[in-house]
Amino acid sequence: MPEHRHGLALDAIFQPHIQFFVARVDGAAVGCGGVALFADFAEVKRMYVRPAARGHGIADALLARMEW
Repeated sequence: MPEHRHGLALDAIFQPHIQFFVARVDGAAVGCGGVALFADFAEVKRMYVRPAARGHGIADALLARMEW
């Protein structure tokens, strides 16, 4: 069965309706998230938090920022 991939192509990230966020702790990137904004809804396209940073509220902070 072919592998499924639901992320965005690199050129699609640089569209006006796409926002991408990076969470940093002491200057080091520990998480990221992307959201596609549409007229009636938004869709979280991708989220990731490094394993060592999990359990510290990074994902919650990213989601809160995307919801803003």
